[in-house]
Amino acid sequence: MASKKGFILLERSRLIRKSFSNRIKGLYFLTGFTLLEIMVSVAILSVGLTLILQGFAHSLNVLRISQDNLEATLLAENKMAEMQIQAKEDWDTFAGGADEQFSPEGSNINYVWKMEVEPVKSSEDSAEEFKNLNEVRITLAWKEGVRRRGRISVVTYIRKPEKQSKI
Repeated sequence: MASKKGFILLERSRLIRKSFSNRIKGLYFLTGFTLLEIMVSVAILSVGLTLILQGFAHSLNVLRISQDNLEATLLAENKMAEMQIQAKEDWDTFAGGADEQFSPEGSNINYVWKMEVEPVKSSEDSAEEFKNLNEVRITLAWKEGVRRRGRISVVTYIRKPEKQSKI
């Protein structure tokens, strides 16, 4: 029985050696990855992740610019509404235009707005249609930090009110 066990162990050791020698000869090298393959895949993965992160940072910057433009548009429309009310109350002060610099509460952005009032030029044929009609342009410019700047304009048309006699 001992000799049979010894024979089996001898046979196993031959098989193991034979298997190992076949791997060395290249017969069983089809399994696993080489170091070069792993390095190439890590390099490709790192380039891909870098591009994805740059795209994410760029989209955050575009979102910030969009938010600034929306805020500026709302502020310009608000100023336009204020000026329309002023035009009804005191046309002469309104027609002189306005310049103002302000910074909303809780914001680090400095805004400068300018209002220009110009009469609409008309041809002889349409003179009555454009009588006392004025183009009102409000331009809102802003600067945040050193590099971020923006400008937006809102235009409307307001007719000069007729002089009303007081009774």
